[in-house]
Amino acid sequence: MASMAVELRQQRAQVLEQARAMLDRAEAEHRDLTAQERSEWDQLMRKADELKLRIELEERGVSPAPFGPVAGGRDLLSEPERPIPDGGWAGSEDEWRALGPGESVREFLARRGALGDDPGITVGAFLRALAVGPRNDLERRTLQESIEASGGVLVPPALAAQLIDRLRAQSILNRLGARVLPLTSDQTSIAKLLSDPVPSWRGEAAAVAVGEPSFGAVTLKPKTLAVLVRVSRELLEDAPNLESILTQSITAAMAAELDRAALFGAGGNEPLGLTKQGIQTLDATGKTLDYQLLLDARQMLLVANAAEPTAWLMHPNVERKLLGLVDSTGQPLARPSPLQNARFIASTAIADGTIIAGNFAELVQGIRTDLRLELLRERFADTLEVAMLAYLRVDFAVQHAESFVQIANIA
Repeated sequence: MASMAVELRQQRAQVLEQARAMLDRAEAEHRDLTAQERSEWDQLMRKADELKLRIELEERGVSPAPFGPVAGGRDLLSEPERPIPDGGWAGSEDEWRALGPGESVREFLARRGALGDDPGITVGAFLRALAVGPRNDLERRTLQESIEASGGVLVPPALAAQLIDRLRAQSILNRLGARVLPLTSDQTSIAKLLSDPVPSWRGEAAAVAVGEPSFGAVTLKPKTLAVLVRVSRELLEDAPNLESILTQSITAAMAAELDRAALFGAGGNEPLGLTKQGIQTLDATGKTLDYQLLLDARQMLLVANAAEPTAWLMHPNVERKLLGLVDSTGQPLARPSPLQNARFIASTAIADGTIIAGNFAELVQGIRTDLRLELLRERFADTLEVAMLAYLRVDFAVQHAESFVQIANIA
């Protein structure tokens, strides 16, 4: 069963790589996807969704028999939205749901008719036109239609979604398995598991015992994240790869800060991060960093009726220490069986001496899909620079705090 899941993951990685290559090729050629490429992209995404569901069923030991047509002629895998095992929002075409790492915000919005007219240019071309001026009538018309009364620029929905997908691709949250919920309002409530339901036996005609409520609501109130990108006028005039530079600089800067806020945000003007939302903690003061420590953390999750952790996030220094563990003969120490398939993800997004483990599908990133830009030509005129200011509104919620544990103070 484990080998089959590994094989399916490899197949899905290859499918997603083909999809990414298609987008990269279009971006390099400064164009959007053609109708044929869009059709191929949709097929690849459907294949990736199918493989994702098969992986989840395989890992849960569920028979793959439901795949393909079922009673009544319905094909679960061909429906636009369908129930998924990880608890994501799913249902009719009118419902909105949280998207997994392999799902595109742009494709999701397109299926709901929420993208408006396709401007016919790439996000890189739009940023370049904003910085140095349009090269053709199409870019000029797109800019004119995007300018707000305040003087700022509201990025067309199709391009904003494209930029958000690129941002997600650079975020550690995407690798961890956190989900994204596109928001359409300034306040959105989602369900949160407060406690496990407690069933009881009853006699004939006896009243059913009333337990505590099992669910509550957590409200996403997006906070504003702004990034200022400064570019020299010489670079604007001379760089042949200006479009990719502008896109990369904005998305990379935002992704890094979103990762920090998602994990350690203090609230107030910034979102409240995962570690501030009541997750479990394990103090490693005086303890040795070894696999026993990780097994203790895993035990805390299972005792709390949480699922197996989908990922272990740690600083590269911590990962190096774990990988350097040896047995009495000096040979690399094998992981205990419960950790054999654990995903260790090293990143400087987390502080040294810290590990966060859990089911990261329970971490939801609520994001407003309207993105605004302002071009500051005069502010840095004395240094012959132009600045681009980008705004994005985001918040984070944890659906089940007991699904996470933070190991702190690792020596």
